Formats: sequence, structure tokens, C-alpha cells
Amino acid sequence: MVVRVLDGREYKLLLEPRRFSGAPGAEQANQFWSAKIVPIIDRRLGPRGSGKSRAGQQFEDAKPRVVTYWDTAGRTLTASEYSLRKRERDGEGAVLTLKLRTPDQFVVGGTDLPGADEAAKISLEEDIAPVEVACEESRGAPVRMATPRSFRSRFSLSSSQSVSDDDGVSRLGALCARYPTLERSLKSSGAKFAEGSALRHGPVIREFVFEGAKVKFGKGVTGKFAFTLWYFEPVATVPNVAEISFRCTTKNGRMPLAAAQRAYALFAGFQEDLTGWVNLRDTSKTELALPPAGAGAATDIRRVKKSAAATPARHLARA
Repeated sequence: MVVRVLDGREYKLLLEPRRFSGAPGAEQANQFWSAKIVPIIDRRLGPRGSGKSRAGQQFEDAKPRVVTYWDTAGRTLTASEYSLRKRERDGEGAVLTLKLRTPDQFVVGGTDLPGADEAAKISLEEDIAPVEVACEESRGAPVRMATPRSFRSRFSLSSSQSVSDDDGVSRLGALCARYPTLERSLKSSGAKFAEGSALRHGPVIREFVFEGAKVKFGKGVTGKFAFTLWYFEPVATVPNVAEISFRCTTKNGRMPLAAAQRAYALFAGFQEDLTGWVNLRDTSKTELALPPAGAGAATDIRRVKKSAAATPARHLARA
């Protein structure tokens, strides 16, 4: 039996996308970093022993990627807590990632998810998001942050491998050939399995991920930030999704107490101090990116690439 230890923890907070209109770039990301994120780090965590800020560096320019999420018309994968993502960037080929995500660390850690490609990259991470509760009077915001601020965890096992244009995303059977243990897993979860079921994609997404900014939690633990913008085609000047996150690697599946406490305090601080910036409508990027159940979305990845190529980056700045 395979038993994996935790590779890292990622703290994720969806932001109000209308706050980030205009052409995406490092300047916009760093304006948000300097004006909003760094002050929260300084206020909530205080300085390092040297007296310097725990915040460091800035975001670098991002290379856009084309991203699509796939499932059957009956949401076979989603019903079994799997998601399927394909990312492509000109000159770098495509990467297919199958992910199992559940609240139970031991279920995920004990699952075997190899790829047909021996070079498949497999990782186990904890995804951390705010605890949200329903609003009785929503006024456009169906949820609110729980009081006191806290977080909920889900554990994700992902398996990523390089693929050709139509490899693994034509039909469910082709995907199972790419991931040899998937068919058994789907059947054991009670899913209605039919290897001929077509896989369909949701909206074609132009993804910008800005990285480089960091926070030092102490005890050798550094949080690496990512500022992510998603633009669904046809691309407009306002992103469909905005997210700020930071990731900490673990040592043999563990995180020192002092560092974990600071990471917790910072994430709670974001929820408290970013009032008006937090997205209180959507709770998951993946749910927004999936094809609607029963939808007749495109099944040919070449159509996705053609659509993305027809929308150059300069269109993002168009009014």
C-alpha cells in the first residue's frame, strides 16, 4: 500500500476580480502586494529578529498559459472527487494533471495515482481556504467569513505528465489508459463508468500566475506567494477569477509550530483586513472552470488551441 507524506500546504483566498481590471502585469500585481499584502504581513507578524520585514521580494512577470478543465457530461470525475486539468504554453507543450481532492488526508495519502509516463510528477498537498457560512440576507454576497476567522482543509493528490495534443482527453477510456488505477478507483466509488464517455472542457482560460514575492515564517519556513488571474474567452478587461495564495513546503510532512502559527495568523489576517477585496460569491476556481453538466462543450483539444491562438495578449487591454 502506498502511503505518502505531505509535500506542502497552500493557503488560498479568492479575491474580487473587478478590483483588477486592465491589462495583467507585474506592475498591477506588485501594486496590490505593496499596498495591501505587505502591510498585513508587517502588522500581523511583526518584524524578524533582525528588525527587517518578514515580507520580501516582488512579483515577476508571468507567461500566460491556456488552461482547460475536463469531465464527462455526467460529471463522472467530479462525483468521485477528481478533477482533470490541461495546461499549455507555446513552445513548452501540454501538461495533463489528474487530481484527487478530499477532506481526508489518509484517503488521499493512501491512494495510488501513477501515470502511464514513468516521469509523471506526483505530489500530496493540503489546500487551505477560509471557513464560510451562508448569509441570511445576501445582498449579492451569498456567504460571509466565519467568526472567529478560521480555515478548512482539503488534501489533494495530483499526478502530472506531459502529453500530446489529444492524448488522454478524448474519452474516459483514454484517460484511464493514462492513469492505470483510475478505472478501479472510479468504480469503487460507485461512479457510472463507461469508457466510451466523451470528455468535455469548460471555458478556455488564459491564466497568468505571478510569482516571486515571499514571506519568512521562521524556523527555515518560507511562504512563496502566487497572484493568479484567470480570463475566460472571449477575453475582456476584467478577469473572471483572482486569487492570492502562499505555499509552504513541509519537512517529512511536518511544519514547525512557530511557523505554522504565523502562517495561520497571516491567513486569518487576510480574511480580516482585506474587507472589500475578498470574493464572497465563489468558493472554488475549479467549479467555475468545469463544463456544465450535460453541456456539449468541445472535445477536441485542437479547437482549444486554435481558440487561444486567436486571442493575443494585447486584447486583454482592450476596452
